[in-house]
Amino acid sequence: MELFTPATDDWNLFVIWNLELGTLNLGFGTWNLEFGIRDFIYICRVLIKTVMMSEVNPEPEQRTCPECGEPIVGRADKKFCSDMCRNAWNNKQNRNTTNYMRRVNAILRRNRQILSDLVPDEKHTVHKDMLTKQGFAFDYFTNTYTTKTGRVYYFCYEMGYLPIDNDFYAVVRRNEQ
Repeated sequence: MELFTPATDDWNLFVIWNLELGTLNLGFGTWNLEFGIRDFIYICRVLIKTVMMSEVNPEPEQRTCPECGEPIVGRADKKFCSDMCRNAWNNKQNRNTTNYMRRVNAILRRNRQILSDLVPDEKHTVHKDMLTKQGFAFDYFTNTYTTKTGRVYYFCYEMGYLPIDNDFYAVVRRNEQ
């Protein structure tokens, strides 16, 4: 179906505003439209409103879940399609940190258990070989306590040790109330 074919190659646009009749003639080649002034104002308003609305509210882009790629339906600030995807994504983000903390906490618990098994009451002396044989890691402790004389106790939670002479350690249990 052919809607419009100009008779010539002349494609110049012309506008004729007739104030006496209150009409506007738009011409394009051999094609001519005549509008009343009210019709023209209405068409301009509709066009302006359409253009402004398309700039202010563009078509919303389809949001997808960062975990599974499914489309997201719901609130505008929703980021995941489900709680399962949100949890899985956050677990992946925190995996390295969580694994490191889990490893360190396991070493600290093991150190505390070794010290606790070696001290039947509040204080005991143990040789370094006995601690190393059981897998004690001297580089891991939760806090230190320096006495007035400058001696440093290393603690794994409430269990502590103090290096003394000839590779011996004084192992103590802190009584906190």
